[in-house]
Amino acid sequence: MCASVAAAGLLATVSTTTADAGTASGAGTTSATTKAALPEHALVGYLHSSFANGSGYTRMADVPDSWDIIDLAFGEPTSTTSGDIRFSLCPQSECPNVESEDEFKAAIKAKQAAGKKVLISIGGQNGQVQLTTTAARDKFVESVGAIIDTYGLDGLDIDFEGHSLSLDDGDTDFKNPKTPRSSISSRP
Repeated sequence: MCASVAAAGLLATVSTTTADAGTASGAGTTSATTKAALPEHALVGYLHSSFANGSGYTRMADVPDSWDIIDLAFGEPTSTTSGDIRFSLCPQSECPNVESEDEFKAAIKAKQAAGKKVLISIGGQNGQVQLTTTAARDKFVESVGAIIDTYGLDGLDIDFEGHSLSLDDGDTDFKNPKTPRSSISSRP
């Protein structure tokens, strides 16, 4: 069961979840995996950090300690089918109290040091993503990986809504869809 709470620019969803946390090493080395247990009932919150949502901007350092997982909202595509996902902090013209990128990164590290997970959330209401070609799929992986590396994030939250979750014409069996085409969905 989920309950949503919206307050002071924060949208949070209560859910039951556990997670494995991977820690990556530098290039050319082997990565180690460690288990980090989340509480039985984890609080997952969407922090609107890339745009002004009408209720004010909340700095990363000011995210409540009760949040176990912080989803940065949102990484969005440069076009619907490009696969090229971009993320940047809210412009100061829209969010006068936005922190610098260095302050944002330091606050992410502080949250992680406190046992929190920080993820990039892709999509959202307006972020339509359709990976219709192998090139788009590959660009998606590359660009999302770059965001995770740039900000030192723990991973990815997929928030594909309505228009990102469509089937091709005539593909009406949602239990066994033929969309996306097998050549696109196969791994490299």
